[in-house]
Amino acid sequence: MLSMGAKRLAVMAGIAGSLLWASTASAATVDIGLSFNGGAITDTTQSSLAGYGFHTFTLDVGTSTSAAPDVLNGTSVSARGTSSTNRVTIYVTETGIDPTVITSPFSFIDGTNAVNSNPAKNYKSVVISAYVDNNNGLFSTPGAGLVASDTFLNGVTATGAGANNVSIPVGPGLFSATIVFDIIGTSNNGGDITGTLATVHAPPGVPLPAALPLFGSVLGGGLLVRKLRRRKA
Repeated sequence: MLSMGAKRLAVMAGIAGSLLWASTASAATVDIGLSFNGGAITDTTQSSLAGYGFHTFTLDVGTSTSAAPDVLNGTSVSARGTSSTNRVTIYVTETGIDPTVITSPFSFIDGTNAVNSNPAKNYKSVVISAYVDNNNGLFSTPGAGLVASDTFLNGVTATGAGANNVSIPVGPGLFSATIVFDIIGTSNNGGDITGTLATVHAPPGVPLPAALPLFGSVLGGGLLVRKLRRRKA
């Protein structure tokens, strides 16, 4: 029979490995960057925005982190402005994506609902693009892999062509995904603009690399128990 202390040590070894696995699996974070009239990107250090004032625009941005098999699922933007010519570019980046959980190929779904009864108050142009960066960069589009890009003109309500099964190699390290909303003009009702970057498939169950620390902790606990038994004998 093992002593209570020996049992506790074995249980603690298993718990430590489980916590290490959990922290590895939930490391992805979302950040929003903003640019006005093509200027430098301002990092808001926030993962969502509500009534956020930025120059001549008031912005609402909703995001969610990856849940296999989706990345930046349900990302949405509403931009209200006071100028028909000013431009705001919104970068929504998820960094720290595990390539053993989320992997290529990628798909992109986007659309806009920006119709207003007064055509002068419609967005003049909305360009929605999706990128995947194997260097895990923040707001990185130059050098990143383009999944798809769609342009909507004159406040039209439409769904973009998007893309399916775009193969962009990722891994072995963490990578990032960015959706860019480039908006010119204004809409009094804000207009709903959406973009979802999704993988076509993801490995089922617990990915092997992430499970290795858990396996190692169980193995280590077993070795500890065997050693204690021998010592007691």
